[in-house]
Amino acid sequence: MFTHKSVLSHEVLHNAYLPTGAVVVDGTLGLGGHAISFLNHKNDIAAYYGFDLDEKALIIAKEKLIGYPCVHFVQTNYSEAAKFLNNHGVTAVDTIFLDLGVSSMQLDDASRGFSFRFDSPLNMRLDGSDIDTAKEYINTVDKEELIEVLVELGEEQYAKRIAEFIIENRDKKPIETTFELKDIVYRAYPVHKRFGRVHPATKTFQALRIVVNGELTSLIKSLDELPNLLSPGGRMMVITFHSLEDRIVKHKFKTLAEEGKYKILTKKPIVPGEAELLDNPRARSSKLRIIEKTHE
Repeated sequence: MFTHKSVLSHEVLHNAYLPTGAVVVDGTLGLGGHAISFLNHKNDIAAYYGFDLDEKALIIAKEKLIGYPCVHFVQTNYSEAAKFLNNHGVTAVDTIFLDLGVSSMQLDDASRGFSFRFDSPLNMRLDGSDIDTAKEYINTVDKEELIEVLVELGEEQYAKRIAEFIIENRDKKPIETTFELKDIVYRAYPVHKRFGRVHPATKTFQALRIVVNGELTSLIKSLDELPNLLSPGGRMMVITFHSLEDRIVKHKFKTLAEEGKYKILTKKPIVPGEAELLDNPRARSSKLRIIEKTHE
């Protein structure tokens, strides 16, 4: 059984809006860690909608949450959550929660190709499919688009050089595994920059995962649609793990607040405390932002 430590779980639970008979939307159910916290804390939740693309994660979450009949499991991207809820007559939601991080299960599953700690096929698909994978992308994308992706989604300083190395190598043979890509990026980095705390390939892998899964498109769509479902007093909470996501959430929440129907509850994002970081180093880049619907 995979284990996953939910990030900022105390802060999420403390800031959730959970009136009697609450309706909760968990757009990124994962292994159900945050869901357990919600459901154990409040035993009169009327409906808990858990969305996730990953079939493996949903199977584990269903086992973990088998004793909670209020939970509805939906295998789809959270960007489709508003459409699903509207189609099922759900018009008022009290808490909407998104945890945008990749789970430990996904990172530690060598077959998924998210991590360069394992030598595995370059997949990186959050739904586990073998269509439109990172392998296909990295071997067909043109140089200018690749540079743009590495700069915008990876905030990679050496994007041009990495792109040149990737194209030079794939012209000789297709790039098929995580180790092949890791080694190419490593060689593309200036020698004096190869030995820092963070491996040179980290930002490239992040950028590829985001583009292959359309993660920013999903986030933007959800931020446009899901807040409309909040009941008065309802809250939307989003945990991000890199600055690009955080800027998108910050900007959207600011725009909503300017419309007058919403109030930002986090002038600065909530971040993990020292105790959590010691217990779970993967939480180090997480940030929680919260908005509240004040009236119709």
